[in-house]
Amino acid sequence: MVMTTHHFLLHSAALILIFLTRAPDCNALALIRPSVDKKVWMLGNRNTSMEYERDRFLEEAQKKSIDFTLVHSSEFHTVVSGPGADRGSIIYKNEAVSLPDVVLARTGSGTGTVSINVLRQFERLNVPTLPNSASIEASMDKMYANQILAQAGLPIPKTMLARLPETSAELVQKVVGFPCVLKVVTGSLGKGVHLCHNAKEFENLSEMLCSV
Repeated sequence: MVMTTHHFLLHSAALILIFLTRAPDCNALALIRPSVDKKVWMLGNRNTSMEYERDRFLEEAQKKSIDFTLVHSSEFHTVVSGPGADRGSIIYKNEAVSLPDVVLARTGSGTGTVSINVLRQFERLNVPTLPNSASIEASMDKMYANQILAQAGLPIPKTMLARLPETSAELVQKVVGFPCVLKVVTGSLGKGVHLCHNAKEFENLSEMLCSV
């Protein structure tokens, strides 16, 4: 796989096994464990592509009588206290709020500093976050995520960080080989992913991406 900043990741396509899952349905299973009267917040963004996932979570929560609320990072203020004081507080829509029992983080590739800081504040206040802020930070950068997987000894496709247009098709052929998958370093929902069968396709794609 190859990446670019034009930074892209290049994966050897021959080694990639894609599992097609109905992710929102699977994610909703996370709501099975909380008991009735639990308060669950889903930290999201205003990306309309997340609406289906949000609705599936809401369906499952209603079945189990769980108090489920969608909240947005941009509407939070976090307050940090110094030594000897309490752990700080969190304000939502300019109001002090009682904390939820768990926070489901579903901000996707749009996760930025504000969302990460909000999650860290929940963690500091001993509210479980799924996934936690450290996991999200690691997954935001696909190259870094691959480095973590490789260090853990897990099998991954050969991956190279590419810089377009500087990375040549000859180098890709030598290091990764064709066919290969070219994807942006940050992104989700299958966006910014391209399959290159040969050097010519790679060159054409590189030219197109750099012209955007």
